[in-house]
Amino acid sequence: MKQALNLPKKIYFKTGSAPVALRELSDIYHCNRALLITDPKLYLAGVAAPVVDQLRHQGIRVAEYFTIGETVSYEDLRGALPKLNEFQPDVILGVGGENALSAAKALLALYVDSELDLTAAADDSHLIPACDKAKLVLIAADCTSGAQTSPFAVLKDDEGEIRVLKSIYLLPELSITDADFTQWLTAEGIKNGALKVVPPSRSVLIWTPTAQNLPTVCWWMPFLCC
Repeated sequence: MKQALNLPKKIYFKTGSAPVALRELSDIYHCNRALLITDPKLYLAGVAAPVVDQLRHQGIRVAEYFTIGETVSYEDLRGALPKLNEFQPDVILGVGGENALSAAKALLALYVDSELDLTAAADDSHLIPACDKAKLVLIAADCTSGAQTSPFAVLKDDEGEIRVLKSIYLLPELSITDADFTQWLTAEGIKNGALKVVPPSRSVLIWTPTAQNLPTVCWWMPFLCC
């Protein structure tokens, strides 16, 4: 069975590439309002601050939302909706690990339909709408998930169960893997990240040798190289 290789429209994978990528938002996409999604730890550490400063320097207004847990919950997303709908961004920008990037992806879908049943959408990807109201840009700030290049959003429902949205409409317009955004990681954090990703990525390479599974391998590659 043939399987399509679905990837972000453009991938930046180089130390120092984020400023170049972000310039596209004003120079090519002509964005005016950006909603930045990150988590509290990264926000307090100032990891997202250079992004905010550059966007404002480019004349793009920025609103920020960082009230999300270690696994983004439906409640976290409901809390972001008023700001999303009031600010009306033309780009949603996620900075962080799997939780922040999953939140950005889910909010992209909710931007189109704020009444979207996320549990039903997790079971049926056809319910996830395409968004023509905003671009999605994802910047990785850890080396454990590869979420900046994948079409998955990992969420926690109101009962505490894990739900996974999966759709090509959750792929970002720009995926950015820039090692400058991982400088905040401690040696312990890097070690724990490696221990988390190496076993499953090794299994992928061993058990999926056929071409039809190439997308699976590709989704793992960004953090294998971090």
